[in-house]
Amino acid sequence: MKSGYLKKYDWIILKPLWLLFIVATLFYFVNGEWFMGGVMILLDFLIGIIASSLHSSIASSELFSGYPPASTSFQREDNILGIEESRKIGKATIQVSIVLGITIFIVSIHYNTSWYYSVLFSVIGSWLSMIIIGLFFGLIAKHMQVKKIDQ
Repeated sequence: MKSGYLKKYDWIILKPLWLLFIVATLFYFVNGEWFMGGVMILLDFLIGIIASSLHSSIASSELFSGYPPASTSFQREDNILGIEESRKIGKATIQVSIVLGITIFIVSIHYNTSWYYSVLFSVIGSWLSMIIIGLFFGLIAKHMQVKKIDQ
């Protein structure tokens, strides 16, 4: 049996962040700020790398073929969060908070904030994002039912 929490984390947390970085990229490119648009593309790739690390047991060819992977669509899903899944979710949450901290730092430097305020904002933003993502995902995932598919 597999837990559906990795799929939930991917769709609830990572996909909206991925879309947010795409919108930010388009915003910067439309305004002619090519450097910031390129930085947002790189940060968007980092979110994609974090998402692919959640599904490290799945072959790359299956990830490229679409979501959800074919190998997981016929397995039964359980409501129990295992140790391996909880470690992957915790690791992904820390990585996402680091990416958000880097984003806050770069964006605040771009808008002429002094470097010490930028560092302060990025550290506070990173810690707050880790807490908010953990609480948000914990509350949402607890109240969502995982679909059970019989083999």
